[in-house]
Amino acid sequence: MKRMIFATGNENKMVEIREILGELPLEMKQAGITPDIVEDGNTFEENALIKAREVCKLAGEMVMADDSGLEIDYLNGEPGIYSARYMGEETSYRIKNQNLIERLQGVPDE
Repeated sequence: MKRMIFATGNENKMVEIREILGELPLEMKQAGITPDIVEDGNTFEENALIKAREVCKLAGEMVMADDSGLEIDYLNGEPGIYSARYMGEETSYRIKNQNLIERLQGVPDE
């Protein structure tokens, strides 16, 4: 059986990946790798590749990674690839989400 590492610290993403890949003959385990990876790409795809390559170097295993964020058309794609760092990494998601909701006040539903 092949082993695959999914480069994420988000357990909810792991649940989704296990559901998607459930029937494949893969062993998915926690890698115990906690590198501080600088995701400085210009797209979600570039950031996922940066993460996958770095974890692969450290683990020597097959790696799958993703990068995701919230893109709001009305705000020209903001916060986009900067979703986690939007308004600062120490700012809670509650405050970040409230800011976005306030910025969208008056926008008609489509």
